[in-house]
Amino acid sequence: MFNKNKERSLTEYEISKIQDFITNAVNQMLNSGEVVFDAMNEYDLLLSVSARDEYIQGCIYQYSRCEIENGSIVELHDPPLFAGQRHYLNIEDFDHFLDENALEYLDADSVQACILMSGLIRSFKLQNNNYENGENAARIHHDDLTESEEQQIVDVLKRCLLDTQKYQHTKHERINAVDTMLQTTFEDGVISVYLYKASECGISMNSPFEMSFEFPDPIYWADLDPRQGFSSGANSEIRGTKYLAVCQFVNDCLANTVRR
Repeated sequence: MFNKNKERSLTEYEISKIQDFITNAVNQMLNSGEVVFDAMNEYDLLLSVSARDEYIQGCIYQYSRCEIENGSIVELHDPPLFAGQRHYLNIEDFDHFLDENALEYLDADSVQACILMSGLIRSFKLQNNNYENGENAARIHHDDLTESEEQQIVDVLKRCLLDTQKYQHTKHERINAVDTMLQTTFEDGVISVYLYKASECGISMNSPFEMSFEFPDPIYWADLDPRQGFSSGANSEIRGTKYLAVCQFVNDCLANTVRR
């Protein structure tokens, strides 16, 4: 699906901007208790966020098809491009609809932004559940990872993917904060991503000027295939460890930025 829109992936700056956009809208809705509407004109998208009982509802519309007068919404484009409802605390309690046919008519950036927004609506985490004091706050991140750890993961992932895509060779870099080694490879147009436990990786000196890495079995792997889309898997041994959070966060980053 969306084959015609595979020109590029969103940049890290664009992803961060969309994350802040969703976070601000959810925070405003939580603190006011009112329906919040906000638009990202650069992607021709309009977001609505509301709450009902124990659920948060988010809808994404094509902004140019909504009727706006004096800055106020007169009529929304119906049906929305995306509509989702999730439980405040349980992201697995999630129902959604994505109009894939309508997305075919949007430009590449708008499609990616819409898909990313829909994923963020499901995956944000409430950091403080003190509803009585109005201290609700939402931030997009994964449980068990600090902001610093997430940032290191994103920085290394971005560098490796860009370098592999540009030069079409193998790239590896250690993520010290989470004892993880990231490796990216390029073969037959497919970029593959692997995660290893860094503490189990070794280095061999083939000569005074050449060294090679020795890797154990990967704990996570993913393929970014322009023909087949995105696929991934993980080693079941990481269950119950912090490596599970690392792998899930990397998977979310890849899945939200690569068209399938």
